[in-house]
Amino acid sequence: MAAKTSTRQKVRTTKAQRAWAARESEHSLRMEGLELSEETKADTRRFVAGEITADEGLARTLARHRRN
Repeated sequence: MAAKTSTRQKVRTTKAQRAWAARESEHSLRMEGLELSEETKADTRRFVAGEITADEGLARTLARHRRN
């Protein structure tokens, strides 16, 4: 059996790129009639600041909304 390899690469982004991505995702949610929770807004600020990765932010969001 072949070894499983990851196709995910670490991509370095600038603060401006992260801020743009955050604005675009929030805009998309608002177009769907949704709003970000305060916890997600805090995670988004941490992502833009470079304190957490997009994957970490996603994991935190999914953990908050997972049904047990």
